[in-house]
Amino acid sequence: MGDDWGIIYEKKSLFDNPRFLKEIFFLPTIKHGLREALYHYYTITSETSYRPLNTLSYFIDYKIWGMRPFGFHLTNILFHCGNVSLLYLLASAISGYRLFGFLAGLLFAIHPFGSETVCVVSFREDLMALFFILLSCLTLFKYLNTQKRGLFYLGLSFIFYVCAILCKENSVVAWAVFFYLIMALRNKLNTRRGAVLFLISGGVVGLFFTWMRWMYNPPGAINPLVSNFKIWIYTLGDVFGNYIFYIMIPWHFKFYFPWEFIPPSYLNLGVLVHIAGFLVVVTGGIYVFLRSSARELKFGFVWMGAFFTPLCFIQYLPSLQAARYLYIPGAGAV
Repeated sequence: MGDDWGIIYEKKSLFDNPRFLKEIFFLPTIKHGLREALYHYYTITSETSYRPLNTLSYFIDYKIWGMRPFGFHLTNILFHCGNVSLLYLLASAISGYRLFGFLAGLLFAIHPFGSETVCVVSFREDLMALFFILLSCLTLFKYLNTQKRGLFYLGLSFIFYVCAILCKENSVVAWAVFFYLIMALRNKLNTRRGAVLFLISGGVVGLFFTWMRWMYNPPGAINPLVSNFKIWIYTLGDVFGNYIFYIMIPWHFKFYFPWEFIPPSYLNLGVLVHIAGFLVVVTGGIYVFLRSSARELKFGFVWMGAFFTPLCFIQYLPSLQAARYLYIPGAGAV
């Protein structure tokens, strides 16, 4: 792969402007005003989103490793290993079975949907966002199941949630996962006011960053909403069906990347199969919520539903679908 994929080799740079890595004073500061700070950040980093913690990690890598590729890739691998460990802990806590957590962590560790995110240095935002989301869920779970230092864990959970958003703005939808955890464990709440305050504060923060994402898009960043509802539905069903098949049978399924929305005249057997698979999963999720008492299954569907939402073409996306988009939703799928 070349530089377009963000993988760096000797004598080649990760970014078009290596100065971006070397000069930490380019990071925006609030004292210059929010609008100026955001546009300054976009100009320097060529980002289309405000992800300062992700950017800061590259500064730290450069400070330690210079432009040697090994260090940048090592950081990605360490974050992935951390995510595997945290997923094991969270799945074990929710299901009550360590074996279940071990299998979930193992499948997530080796599933090919993570290869693009882990191998490509410039896709680190998904690794870091998932890391902080899992930490936030674990500390919230700890708060809901402890009588001692409850507010301490609740505060940590909120901080980790904000950190996740500062890595990738799509993390705002983790609020739905927190809401499910609180409702599922409502009989064990040690401080109901604390849980309500957490949800309100998290909702306000999420709305603020969502507003900021929509209002301060850099030039050229457009929202790919389509005016034709049928085209949107067909494309959505095909893309999400493709994601589902890729998660379930990755060893012989060819993952493709459409760049255009699908008109009704384009419908063929492959597209119809994807749409059918998508509808089956949605129906299964509804059935699980209505009839099943398995908390871990419900949690998995809530997680996937929440983190698939930003991929419904209601915000700017560089492409209609990509393997890296599955990294965070895939944590719930396994």
